[in-house]
Amino acid sequence: MRQRTAILLMGVILTVGFSVVGGFVGTAHGQAGAGPADVDTNANDLSGDGSRSNPYEISNASELQAMEDDLNANYELVSDIDASQTAQFNDGRGFNPVGGNATDLPVRARPPEFTGSFDGNGYRITGLTIDRPERNNVGLFGMSAGIVKHVTLTEVSITGGNFVGGLVGRNDGTIRNATASGSVSGRAGVGGLVGCNNVTIRTATASGNVDGLDFTGGLVGISDEGGMIVNATASGNVDGLNFTGGLVGVADENVVIKDATASGGVSGTNATGGLVGLAENGSTITNATASRNVDGSDFTGGLVGFSDEDVVIKDATASGGVNGSDSVGGLVGQSRGRIMNATACGNVDGLALTGGLVGFNDEDGVIKDATASGGVSGSDNVGGLAGQNNGTITTARALSNTEGERDVGGLVGANIGAVRNTSASGTVSADEFAGGLIGVHIGIVEDSFAVGNVTATADVGGLVGNRSRLGRQGTVRDSYFDEQATSQDTSAGAASELTTSEMQGTAAEQNMGGLEFGESWQTVSDDYPVLIALAGTDTGTGQDPDSESHLRELPASVIQMQMEMVRLASVNWGKQDKPSPVVS
Repeated sequence: MRQRTAILLMGVILTVGFSVVGGFVGTAHGQAGAGPADVDTNANDLSGDGSRSNPYEISNASELQAMEDDLNANYELVSDIDASQTAQFNDGRGFNPVGGNATDLPVRARPPEFTGSFDGNGYRITGLTIDRPERNNVGLFGMSAGIVKHVTLTEVSITGGNFVGGLVGRNDGTIRNATASGSVSGRAGVGGLVGCNNVTIRTATASGNVDGLDFTGGLVGISDEGGMIVNATASGNVDGLNFTGGLVGVADENVVIKDATASGGVSGTNATGGLVGLAENGSTITNATASRNVDGSDFTGGLVGFSDEDVVIKDATASGGVNGSDSVGGLVGQSRGRIMNATACGNVDGLALTGGLVGFNDEDGVIKDATASGGVSGSDNVGGLAGQNNGTITTARALSNTEGERDVGGLVGANIGAVRNTSASGTVSADEFAGGLIGVHIGIVEDSFAVGNVTATADVGGLVGNRSRLGRQGTVRDSYFDEQATSQDTSAGAASELTTSEMQGTAAEQNMGGLEFGESWQTVSDDYPVLIALAGTDTGTGQDPDSESHLRELPASVIQMQMEMVRLASVNWGKQDKPSPVVS
């Protein structure tokens, strides 16, 4: 599946990347029919000689456009530039992106990239306008394999086809200390700063609104081929269809995202995340924060919509509200990778597979050192931390109040995997199959406890609601529940019921001997034990029940099929309410 996914995604990248051929002819300056604001300026007319020691000097919009005459030269800004006149360039089509122009090239040949350097020297370019929906690789630089640094773009208005960014359409070079604000729109690979990033973006900010179909992000539409994004911020609202993220739409193929923040609202359909829509193929996300609301359908997360196997998410926080359909999580909608040292505190509202941290933790998924504290509401397979767990959860806690119809748990709604060293303290409300820690359980749980009030009409327990459905028996070891706080005196499995006083303070060490005090747990005066790894990290606050598919063995069929369809990316391009891709 993963190999096929990579091939499919790469196929889309290649298609949109090179379909620009023959799509546009002509340049902004010296072109017949150019608007009255155009001035015919050639790179050779600029001050300087284009060398590294004596770069060409740029002081106005026409000189900015002249960079397309020599894509290998070095340039620098020597003043702020009012580029509002670019709206009249080329009969209203605006500025012609530097690099990536595919005039007179063989079919599928790679357009020439900008390979020189551009130093903005901290100056500002205001009002850059590009209106070229028929063209791919659109931005101040259409395609760049050079160095672009120390530049600020404000009030941009940029429209293109595929690979569209406020600064660079497709980046195969280095971008440092760059900022863009305004509005950017396109089809596939649309970002507030860069449409497609394959190399390095360091210290970058985008604050404009971004609108696209597939691979849409507040900073970068898609980052691929080991691309690196470090010290980056996006604060504009992002609206897309498939693979939509507050910072990056898709992080594919060993992408590194580090020290990143997204604070704009995000709206999409499939694979929608507050920071990243889809992360896969060995990508890593470290020290990342997303803080605004996320609205999507399937695979919706406060930080990442869908995290595939071999993906690592570490030191991450999501605090915005999350709303979706299936596989909806406060941090990640569906995860097959590793999540470590993570927190989610926004309210989560979904249908099936809804969790305070992760909607569905798949069999390869690992959650470690994690906290969820927002309210969680769904239908079935609803949990304060995870809606369903087929993988491993260790050293984790849920403070969330959780409600649903069936298979609802304070920590996990339905557990098929392993749960160790965990606690749940939020209230649980359901119609049936509800537990203070786990709603329905056919996996392993050990060294855990639950202390939140639990209410349901059938199959309800202080720790586990049901552990014998489908003819399989879940294992419960060294685990406890507060019979007073949970309002329950029984639990499925070998869970020990204790009173509040027996579970708090130093009494806990005597009565909860299965917990590894001093190694994993520590007592707290007049309170329940806490995990040492999480101490000091408190945050604010259908189907036939006898059918195996009710336990969401469904993801192996229906949800897997959904993801296969979603990842084709082009599946929705043919819809009547959306324009079709450029295939010139």
